[in-house]
This record gives sequence, structure tokens and C-alpha cells, in this order.
Amino acid sequence: MSEERNDAAARRGSSEQANILVVDDRPANLLVFRTMLEELGQNIVTATSGHEALKRLLERDFAVILLDVNMGGMDGFETAEYIRGIHRTAHTPIIFLTAYPEAMQHARGYALGAVDCIITPVIPEILRAKVQVFVDLYLLKARAHLVEAQRATQGMIEALPNPIFFTDSEGCYRGVNRAWESLFGFDRTSVVGRKANELFPGKTELAAFSEPAAATQVLEAETHPFEASIPGADGLLHDVLCYRASYATSDGELGGLIGTIVRHQRTQAGRKKTGHGACRHARPRRSVGRDGRHHENHRDDLQHHGLGLRCEMGVASG
Repeated sequence: MSEERNDAAARRGSSEQANILVVDDRPANLLVFRTMLEELGQNIVTATSGHEALKRLLERDFAVILLDVNMGGMDGFETAEYIRGIHRTAHTPIIFLTAYPEAMQHARGYALGAVDCIITPVIPEILRAKVQVFVDLYLLKARAHLVEAQRATQGMIEALPNPIFFTDSEGCYRGVNRAWESLFGFDRTSVVGRKANELFPGKTELAAFSEPAAATQVLEAETHPFEASIPGADGLLHDVLCYRASYATSDGELGGLIGTIVRHQRTQAGRKKTGHGACRHARPRRSVGRDGRHHENHRDDLQHHGLGLRCEMGVASG
């Protein structure tokens, strides 16, 4: 993929694709470099001056910078000096491009943080091989950060007292926490990859509630939590309130659902009215404060660490 992308994933790079910055004041050279590098399958960004390069560097992260030494105005050395002076880009690898080997005399380029120098005209195979090294290093680091973030997030989710579940974009469970296993009596290994209608047969409303396509409804002002009587693995019914929200992938696509469940004590009269195993949308519960006024339970925005999720939450006692 050689065309520049303007979405959030391109700006920050990802664990699957890296950004490569090519800086040269001659558009014809930029076209040549783009053609040589597109075989790597990365996102190639170009700049025709040192000033434009600095602007690009403030917009997104890069695996490597290919920088022409002999540009007019701000040359490659001066541009590199500015790059090294910016905290965000201080350690981004720079490969100098020059038609004049003597331009690297006195090791000035290396003193400015260059990791390599390629003499032009460039041999495509050599250019791709050198760039691929830094792309691989960048992607390995990105994946390591992602794994660490996922590990921290999983630890936090496991520690939560309320049952938590995740689904993919098709509605299949991707994971549950210990509290979910404890409540329903299912081992997570028997849950992952299955849908709600497989785990809880006959619960058509629950199955519909677990579909990601409808998840954005929980963000509407008048949307209420979902109330249900759900059987566990032992057949025992659990009266619960379910809350959910959709989450997006790094590419901005629908990733699936994240949801939480709280125990809900329903009266026998209420159970007879709705029937055993029934599912319905619960109305906001009201309580009387010391001032004699009625107060609805409030809703909080839950910004979930590492995933950017917005969930509608209610206050309920377990």
C-alpha cells in the first residue's frame, strides 16, 4: 500500500503497517522512491522540503526517514538537526540520500543521528533491504507495546467484581472474565467462539441484545439497560441488568461489543408479570433522598483503558 492514508491508524502507525517518510525537493525523485518502496507494503509519506518533513513528523510516527542531503533551502543536515531536537522524533532512524559521498565528510551526518547513507542513483534491492530492517524493528516494537497493553487491560478486567464479556463483530464471544464464569458456571474455553443464542437457547431478545450492530443504541439519551433472567450452566436463573457498548478496531471498523452485567433483585410479582426467563428493557430506578426528592440512578461514561470505549453504566447493588 503506497498511497498515503489520512485515518487515525495511518497517523500513529499500527502493529501491521509502518509509515515511511521520504524527503526530497525533487518530485521526480519522490516518485522513483515511492515506486521502489511500494513492494514493502507499507504506508509511504512524502515531503518536498525540510519544513514539510517536520510538519509530517508532528502528524504521525515513522519507522524510518529517507532524507536527501542536498536540498535547497533547509538541507538534509539542518533538517536532521531539527528532527533530533524534537522529543517525539529524537530516536527515529534517518537514512541520508546523496549523490555526493563527500557530503558525509567528517561524519557530520552520523553525528546528527543518521543510521546509514545511500549513494544515489539508488539500487532498488539495496534500498528496500535497508528500509525493511527498520520497518521490521518498528513493527516488532509496536506489537510488543500492544501485547503489554492487552496484558494490562486483561488484568484490570479480571479484577473487576462485575461480569464482563467481549464479542467480535459477528456477535461471537471473544472473552469473559472470572466474575462472568462464576455467575453463569461456564468455563471461558467453552464460551469463546460461540454466540449468546448458543449458550442461552431460546433467549431471542438476549441474542438480539448481543449483536454489535445494535450496540450504539446504548448511547442514546432514552435507552435503558437490558433486564433478563438468564440460566447458568446448572439451569438456575439469574436476574440481571446488562449494559453494553460497541468498540472500534485500530482501523476505525466495528470491532464488536464490550458489556457488563449486574445482579438485579426482581420481586416475585414482577417475575410473575414478565414470566420466568423473560427479557425486557428496565426502566431507570428511582430512590428517595434525604431532601424528600426522587432521584434517578445516574449514568457514567466509562472510558475503558486502551480501547477507547464509551459504556452506559448504572448504579446497582450486587
